[in-house]
Amino acid sequence: ALLFLGARLMQTPTSARRHEAEAQATVSLLVLLTGLFAGLHLALSGQQTGAAAGALFSASARTLLLLSAGLALTVRQTADDGPIARWRTILLIGAGVLHGAVLQGLFLNPWWGGGAAPAGLPVLNTLMISFLAPALLLAASGARRKPADGWSRGWTITGIAFGFLWLVMVLRHLFTGSAMGSAPIGRAEACAYAILLLLTALVFTGRRIGAATGLSQGLRQAAIPTSWIALAVATIVFGYLASPWWGPDTTPLISMAHLALLLGLYASGAAAAARLRGLPFPLDRAATAVSTLILFALLSLAIRAAFHGTALGDATSGSGLETWVFSALWAVFGLGILMLGAGRRDVVLRWAGLTVLLVTAAKVLVFDLARLEGVIRAGSFLAVGALFLAGALAARRLNRSRSDDPGAEDDPA
Repeated sequence: ALLFLGARLMQTPTSARRHEAEAQATVSLLVLLTGLFAGLHLALSGQQTGAAAGALFSASARTLLLLSAGLALTVRQTADDGPIARWRTILLIGAGVLHGAVLQGLFLNPWWGGGAAPAGLPVLNTLMISFLAPALLLAASGARRKPADGWSRGWTITGIAFGFLWLVMVLRHLFTGSAMGSAPIGRAEACAYAILLLLTALVFTGRRIGAATGLSQGLRQAAIPTSWIALAVATIVFGYLASPWWGPDTTPLISMAHLALLLGLYASGAAAAARLRGLPFPLDRAATAVSTLILFALLSLAIRAAFHGTALGDATSGSGLETWVFSALWAVFGLGILMLGAGRRDVVLRWAGLTVLLVTAAKVLVFDLARLEGVIRAGSFLAVGALFLAGALAARRLNRSRSDDPGAEDDPA
């Protein structure tokens, strides 16, 4: 306190002893932080139960003290600050970032580190102190630093990383609860992470994130590789890992509510992937293909669930009606995608629709012919053939109407 008072007395605009005043103010700040750390340790050491007794909470509190002090110095910055005043802000925030990344991000992380599970409600819990609060402090520090420079952009990027880590931890806690450090990743949980990646890539394409620090252009550039990674992860997760029918885990789902959750996540993943179609070529076509693939997987799982309930991975062969329903609805899906692609002149949708129709035709000729009997076999051939004929006529009419329109663009196919 005496050091800080002396610094305030010597700090005048025309004083030649400004550097000495800044040095004393910096030392007083370090002494204050040391005292706060010691008081925090004594206060927490007396707690025998509760989340406050955990090492993760203590580390999070120290990180918040460092970042809060850095934000306070950033708010008090002036144009005539000396080198000590400028560098103490950078070093203080850097120490907070390093402290939080090493302890909360690695060694004391409640998932892959030695930290305890969070206490509180599923979202409103101590994870907000460990990850969300540092993210907000870093974002505020980056926005308040004037003029914006590399340090402010670095703080904003680090704040985004802490915010993303908070979302990951929240999802992990929602699906596993107190066993978040030991439970395996489930099918629905994997879908949630894939959707989070897709939404993160979508957020990076906006113009509002990082606008105060001039970071929005860099984030839009980062949206390209992030989108490729997100689409690749979504393809692997929704196309194989999360499937309770053809995936690695074919154990029955616990209840119909879990089945509805999984199918809802599939639908959300398709919608999130479709939102990336506004990105440059060829990323737009990849997003269209991935969203169509997820919708096709969703349709197949929904049909399977209609006949087998929660035991989608049941090894017993399905009935003839199930086989016919698969062929009919696949043909309807392929026809719909083909017509949509012809109407929008989208080459990816047209090829996707044609692929589904060809797969359905092969299934009818190879599989249905051997499995079905009697009326069901005849009905299968008649229904699927009628759908193929209707699809061909509809696509031909759409193409003809496009060619008759003088203002229509050339077909990219």
